Formats: sequence, C-alpha cells, structure tokens
Amino acid sequence: MEYRKLNTYNLEEAYSLYKRVIKNSHTYGWDENYPSFDMIKDDIISQGLVGLFENDKLIAVSYIGEREQPDHVLGWRYKLKKPSRIARICVEPSLQGRGIGKKFLTFIVEDLKSRGYDGMRIIVAKENKNALKMYNLFPFKNRGEHFDYGICWYKLELKFGEK
Repeated sequence: MEYRKLNTYNLEEAYSLYKRVIKNSHTYGWDENYPSFDMIKDDIISQGLVGLFENDKLIAVSYIGEREQPDHVLGWRYKLKKPSRIARICVEPSLQGRGIGKKFLTFIVEDLKSRGYDGMRIIVAKENKNALKMYNLFPFKNRGEHFDYGICWYKLELKFGEK
C-alpha cells in the first residue's frame, strides 16, 4: 500500500470513491451535495487531500490539515500549539472491515507529525459506530458532544506522543 498526497490527476477517482461510499455505506451528513466536486478540488489544490493506494487504485481518502483558529468547536482540553484535523475520511466500501482504515489513519498520524503538528482534533457522528470503532484503536480522548449541521458529534482529541 502506498500513502500519498493527491493531485488534480486523482480528482475524478477521489470524487468517485466518495460517491461509492455515500451509495454503499451509511454516512452521516454526507449526501449528493457533500462532499462536492469543488470541495474535493479545493482540498487537492490546498494540498490537503491524501489517499491510500493499492496496485495504483485509490482505496481510501481523507482531508488533512490545520484546525481552524479560532475553532468553532469548544471544549478541547489539550493545549496544542499546532492542532491538526482530518475530515471526510473514507475507505472503499468493498474493502471496509479489513483494517485499511486503521492502516490509513496510522499513515495520516505519521504524516501530520512530520509536518510539525502536535495533535489532532476531529468530530465524528455519535451514530457512526464503524468510525468510532476505528478511532478507539488509537488513544483518542472523547471530549463530549457537539451539535452541528443537524447531527450530534463526539469531539475526539489525540495528542501525538501520548498514550
């Protein structure tokens, strides 16, 4: 498996992967309008879209980057100098449940560390049991709930280097 930043050459493939996930998996807050083609294109242009490839086929994709400041999600506990975020992480539906998400997230964490980030903050839908199961494989701390976009989310926080 190969982890790398996506470029405009990968735009259609990434968009198609998101659409397959929306069609074949239960997603929370994702629909025919989100994530949009333009959002994915902007993620690539900002060099924030990463993917996992197997035999040159994109099998997982995620946005990674800096957490917005000031953060509209409140209640974080770690005092991070450079917090990162991930968003829109997904795995090819036919390959889900095989540990690919864990492998991909491991690559993401190492990538973010190498870029100087000292931790990660994410929100994940409270009902998204598969995502929560994956995040529980890492030492994320649950910082409570956040309601946004009509969905109740858990706020998960990970300080790099802490167990």
